[in-house]
Amino acid sequence: MNEIEIKRAQQIKECRFYTIDDIPLLTRVFEQTYFAEGTEWDYFARSSLQLPDWFDTKLSPDSQVYAEQQLRLWRTISGREREYEPETDEKEVSLPDVDPVRFPGYYRYRGASAVDQASNHIIATGLILKHSKLKPGDWALEYGAGFGQIALAFTRLGVNVDTVDISSVFCEYVKANANFYETNLTPHKGKFGDMPRGPSHKYDMIYFFEAFHHSLNFHELIGRLKRALTPNGKILLCGEPIWRNPTAAIPYEWGLRLDAETVVVTRSRGWMELGHGAEYLCALFHKHGFKSSYYECPTTNLGHLYVFEHCAESDPNSKIIDLASYQFPPIEAETWHTIQPNGRWTKEYSIIPLEQPAEFSDAHIYVCNHLPVEKDLTIAHGGRSSTYNLSPGQSLRIHIERDIKASKIALLSSVHSPHELTNGTSSDKRLLGVFVQKILFTKEPS
Repeated sequence: MNEIEIKRAQQIKECRFYTIDDIPLLTRVFEQTYFAEGTEWDYFARSSLQLPDWFDTKLSPDSQVYAEQQLRLWRTISGREREYEPETDEKEVSLPDVDPVRFPGYYRYRGASAVDQASNHIIATGLILKHSKLKPGDWALEYGAGFGQIALAFTRLGVNVDTVDISSVFCEYVKANANFYETNLTPHKGKFGDMPRGPSHKYDMIYFFEAFHHSLNFHELIGRLKRALTPNGKILLCGEPIWRNPTAAIPYEWGLRLDAETVVVTRSRGWMELGHGAEYLCALFHKHGFKSSYYECPTTNLGHLYVFEHCAESDPNSKIIDLASYQFPPIEAETWHTIQPNGRWTKEYSIIPLEQPAEFSDAHIYVCNHLPVEKDLTIAHGGRSSTYNLSPGQSLRIHIERDIKASKIALLSSVHSPHELTNGTSSDKRLLGVFVQKILFTKEPS
């Protein structure tokens, strides 16, 4: 670094924050030092990116507007003025002369910390095995398997494992291990959420190790994973950047991690490097019908583990209609747009038929305005009506005291076309109202 760069580096070290304009400097130092201690990288270690002025932290993290804002942040950090493309941007780092059987993954390293790094991975592998509760003959699915060492451990114990990876190179590494050990380990090239054996095949466990945070469409992904599980199946997340307390590196419910190490990797390689707040992520899984357990590893952050299992039978004092799967009767279905992964869009006039038992005294409608314009929504039920105004990205839980004589709830909304709102850049020409995720019917416990 020259004198001007050193002066700026010293400022960053003191305040522990840097700006978008500093990313080229950090990236160049990263490429020269690869985070080694005792080098110029020490100036930037433990520093975080200041969010640009245009980033609005008040938007609903469940809204499309917020997701688009994170994509804009990715373009800014990565220096790529185009849409994110997993097939292009999640390419593997080139590794020459790889022996995927004798020296896979961390066994290739010969640096001073090689043994310590390997110990962290081996501890995490052991915890995944322990909390899987799998037995020989069960089926597991791993996304983003890399060299597939965890999957290989399962198959050597008699578990059937499919892996899905976007990298054909890593799929070949997994195949080489499967052939050498002659186990039921099958790699598949694909994306998160792909079901390699079709929708009818169910898994006893689906797991991610240092991979889930690369999924931009994780809201949709969770629903797809749920449908691929057996009734007693579970999802494991291990080694993921899930924060139990807010930090400068992830000052929102979910989004790109802003620590210097992660930002320079995003600029250098283009990877989608997200982080999630633990409370937010667990609540999202809960919306999809999961209960969660957290197991803290005292030895290494790679061993922190989240286990998500199907909730027990629903509370007798409540009933949920999930619009991502609920089939309306034909007449009412015509008043809605088609099913989406997380719910359903209203038209200008949409009807919810009330087929629930009369003893349910209250209804709660979960709605969100995913469009970048204000929305007016009127809900009419049993001779009464209420009107709500939703700002862009806003979510609401609307409570209705049920009139047991009324046979429907009507939703009247202003409608807009994404095609028109984006000056033709979106191909979606539907007239969309608000997005409804679910309806919760409740009653007082007896």
